[in-house]
Amino acid sequence: MIVSSNEGIGEFPKSLKIYLWIVLVIFIAGYFSLVFLEHMSFIDAFYFLVVTIATVGYGDITPHSDLSKLIVSVLIIISISSIALLSEQIVNRIVSLNTQSYLYLPKNPLDYSGHVIICGFTNIAENMATLFQTRFFRVIVLDPHAIAVERAQKLGQEAYLAVPYQQSSLEIVNIDKALALYLFMDDESKNVLTSIQ
Repeated sequence: MIVSSNEGIGEFPKSLKIYLWIVLVIFIAGYFSLVFLEHMSFIDAFYFLVVTIATVGYGDITPHSDLSKLIVSVLIIISISSIALLSEQIVNRIVSLNTQSYLYLPKNPLDYSGHVIICGFTNIAENMATLFQTRFFRVIVLDPHAIAVERAQKLGQEAYLAVPYQQSSLEIVNIDKALALYLFMDDESKNVLTSIQ
């Protein structure tokens, strides 16, 4: 879901919470299995699990019973995949926070007048924005896709990640004082809705 302000950026994703719980449950289950089945001390079981899950595998402590070996094998497979998924979620979240926070609309309305608003950054919209800029008009691009907004910003446009057909987005870019509003949306119903607003 795209938001038109910085709300929601600091939220902890639900999928990341699930992965953290999976890793924790697996670790605790493996820990108590080793303590009770292999009669390891609490320290040895903890050490063995950390070394095993981290795929270091020193070999100084090993399970002896078949049931323990089976449990550790399942633990390794599940923990490696869970840690990989957890790492992916964390990296995606960090990248998302660092790269997309500058794309969102500001919270306060822009103090512009005589500007041109382009909703949807297609190839035709790109040509129009460039034309208006060469004629010294301020151009503001609104698009619900981060890739399009980043492309517009790389081309020197003032572009924001927003849902262009929402009234709040149009109010922030000061539509009342705009010279023109151009619509280049993918869905015709959205064009009509924006035109009515």
